Amino acid sequence: MFISLCYGVSIMPTEFFDDRLNWDERFMANALLVAMGSSCLMRRVGAVIVKDKRVIGSGYNGAAPGVTSCREKGKCLRKEMEIESGRDKDYCQALHAEMNSILNAGGRSGCNGNVMYSTTFPCTNCSKSILGAGIDTLYYLGEYDREEFSLSDYTLKQGKVKIIKVDETSLDKICSCFEELDSHIKSYNFRLINRDKYLPKNDIGNKQAT
Repeated sequence: MFISLCYGVSIMPTEFFDDRLNWDERFMANALLVAMGSSCLMRRVGAVIVKDKRVIGSGYNGAAPGVTSCREKGKCLRKEMEIESGRDKDYCQALHAEMNSILNAGGRSGCNGNVMYSTTFPCTNCSKSILGAGIDTLYYLGEYDREEFSLSDYTLKQGKVKIIKVDETSLDKICSCFEELDSHIKSYNFRLINRDKYLPKNDIGNKQAT
């Protein structure tokens, strides 16, 4: 829409409006975008907390404030020690995405009764934090450790948290929208580079000084 207003040329296909993401898909897409800020070398995870269809907190997995991240160091301590995924999490200086999103939302005062969207099913520690924060619904995409998944799942269900896995159809829609967004960005960059071809002749940017 912005590009259309600037250049008078529409690059958004009409079918985009016929296949919009629903609210849950939008918030999971948001969590995927947040995950791109991760400083972890092994896995990018993102989480957002939503209240009344508004994002009130987000977070990704990364080094605690003041700590040099693995991405900055160019190496992962856990990988150097050959620690399996999901094991011995004390050998990691990162805060998980779920914890960061809870902290950024203001803890229990901001999270109580609200919804979390996480790209990965939370570990046991994050599951306990979710219960402590009062989150009542969790949406997730996938899990990375079956044993830990079972314990986290049990913990959250004991705390009466509603757990919903995003289905393949919704994931396909999200991926399609990201592909479309990529196309929009490339087209936008092309138009910026060649803006003189698209701007109206009487545009102030094309007027020569007299």
